[in-house]
Amino acid sequence: MAASRGHVAYVASPLNVHRRHEASVTQRLPGRRQRTEIARVHRAIGDRLDPDAAVLRRQAEYLRQLAMA
Repeated sequence: MAASRGHVAYVASPLNVHRRHEASVTQRLPGRRQRTEIARVHRAIGDRLDPDAAVLRRQAEYLRQLAMA
């Protein structure tokens, strides 16, 4: 994984546009599987980058919102 070596930098400019649409792979996952996959990615990134408490709160809130949708 790229974050395991090298440096991480903050760049304020948008470098990628993320969008979801009805035909996307993410949208085709059943709700619980989608949330599980997103949580797994959050943990994997968190293990490598040690996010601060604010990021962890936003991640948790995002998963809660998905659960209610």
